[in-house]
Amino acid sequence: MNHRAFTLIELLVVVAIIGILAAVGVVAYNGYTSSAKLNAAKLKMSIVIKYIQAETAKCTFEETAMDGNLKCSDLNVATPVPVALKAAQAALQDTLKNASDPSKLSICAAPNPCGGTYNYSGNKVEGAVSLLEHGPTTMQVGFCVKLPCNGPWGYDGGKKNGYIESGYINIITN
Repeated sequence: MNHRAFTLIELLVVVAIIGILAAVGVVAYNGYTSSAKLNAAKLKMSIVIKYIQAETAKCTFEETAMDGNLKCSDLNVATPVPVALKAAQAALQDTLKNASDPSKLSICAAPNPCGGTYNYSGNKVEGAVSLLEHGPTTMQVGFCVKLPCNGPWGYDGGKKNGYIESGYINIITN
């Protein structure tokens, strides 16, 4: 009787090849997911920025904005940005979901955004948008992509420190 079968070495080579392919696949998958998370964060930040700019622009013609959370007359105070950011937080907190954990805070405004002090220190909430006052008419938007979010400055694009931010954005035009 002539039995044909794989030798032990042939089986070990096949298992080794499958192991190498699996390892490469896992590394590539992790890269894709972190890149997708970063792009989703940037998109969410862009949406929030456009929302705030559009809603504060409504105040030229209307008495309230941001689903009634902002009285337009409140934008005529010396520092209108904190008023606008708190109104945006109130308007968006139920519709904007936390990207990492929907049960956690999704958006928070200055002076203590998402558990941090100003931008870069403290334990921010992963997946939450931080609205930060930068001046009487400008703001910054930050996003904790992954923990830790307390690295120095946020200009690494969220790669090392886990925190990304917008530049200075003018939201109040007089």
